[in-house]
Amino acid sequence: MRRFFSVFICIVLLIGVFLCGCSEKQIDRGKELKRAMDTCDSKWSQTFPKGTADFSQIADYIAGWGGNAGLDITKTADHYIVLTNPATKGMKKSPSVTMSVSVDPEKLRSDVPLLSLGMTSLLGPLQHGRLRLIVTDSTDLAYPGAEELDSKYLKCDHFIQLDTAGSDKIYTAGPMNCTGTLTCSVKRRAPQYGNAFRIAIHIPEQIDPYAFEQGQSLPSPVNVVGDLLASAKSSGRLFEIASFTAKENGAFLPSDAEAVVVIDDNNVESFQKRFDKSYESFQDRFADLDLKSVQADTGKPAFTYTMEPVELPSRVLQQKASDNIISLMYTLQTGIHLQDEASGEVSAASYIRSISTKGGRFRLTVDMRSRDSASMEEMSGNYLITSGLCDVDYENTSPSRLWTCKKDSSLAAWFIASVDADDADTTYMHASECDVFYRKAKSLDIISYRFDKNHRGDAMENLLSYMTSLSAGD
Repeated sequence: MRRFFSVFICIVLLIGVFLCGCSEKQIDRGKELKRAMDTCDSKWSQTFPKGTADFSQIADYIAGWGGNAGLDITKTADHYIVLTNPATKGMKKSPSVTMSVSVDPEKLRSDVPLLSLGMTSLLGPLQHGRLRLIVTDSTDLAYPGAEELDSKYLKCDHFIQLDTAGSDKIYTAGPMNCTGTLTCSVKRRAPQYGNAFRIAIHIPEQIDPYAFEQGQSLPSPVNVVGDLLASAKSSGRLFEIASFTAKENGAFLPSDAEAVVVIDDNNVESFQKRFDKSYESFQDRFADLDLKSVQADTGKPAFTYTMEPVELPSRVLQQKASDNIISLMYTLQTGIHLQDEASGEVSAASYIRSISTKGGRFRLTVDMRSRDSASMEEMSGNYLITSGLCDVDYENTSPSRLWTCKKDSSLAAWFIASVDADDADTTYMHASECDVFYRKAKSLDIISYRFDKNHRGDAMENLLSYMTSLSAGD
């Protein structure tokens, strides 16, 4: 830790000026903090020249910086750290502001600009209410820091999640979300054929199917297996379904899907050929995804998709139940439902989260997201029609926002007026840490501030101006 503290000397000299107040000339706080932000960038690079680190090392560095800056190191945990800048004299009644940033330890170099902005913004204007910074551990696929964070650190008047993006934008809400469930009874009988195979897919956990920037909608493993069965059925291949399962695991997509089928002697070779084509197609879909870090962490391929012989099961689904399931998999439309042709913005999408044929009942659940209630009603209505055509039952939960700022939020209004260049929808359709934070504290007045890395100076000025505006009345 001694070498960590040595890198703070330059910053501490600056901070000593920041925290001592004004003399006859008013200090330009924005310029001073921008200088400190640039210094912070260089110190990060000097301390972690490889551009990677363990989160514990990152937390130690931030804690050392905060201690030298006179900040309170409120909490350090395995996957997050919380720093607090107490209200200045006479400002304890001013509204409190909490900021959050996340860092992927494997991509520290690219996250440094965001970290430096969050850290130096925490120093705030010369007079301010309580300011807080939460730094969380994250990856492309999961938010362990946000999940681990104790909800008591989310208590504040206003919450600003900071992140980088291709352009500057304020988001004030996540999408509408609901779950649809399709069910029917499944009776069983003894198999008529003699060749049993297990078709299984495994993908990394926490993959976000709503990452539309990948250029295409990522399929659920359930869809892939279902499409294979539907294709084989439509071409006249003779087979029976013994089971079809994919467990809900709290992620956006099930990480595993499995079907056991029993195939007629004369259809094994042709079924295998259809599987090979399905494998090639699935491989192509994954080719554009950046999953190298997943492979490095696990030492396993980014996905597996296999068809292997297994022991003949004693029971299979009766023909009617099998036909209902295959018909549903053939007819069910998931992925992007509504998209603006001009802008490319997605307004409604859905994905299969689980499927089961256990306990004498078929059960499939879909996760639905939309920008507004009208799109959700349209999407849910389509599922109701589809279920009727396939002779299965359908019901859905009441739609609700994954996260949202408060009604008539002054936080949202202030930043939208300062940042957003147009009146476009401020609903964020992708997954984010805001989903997790809001689940822990539904009273949050929360926005997501996403900005171009080249515009950090503007972001700093906006944050300082807002903090100053909250203290102006005291």
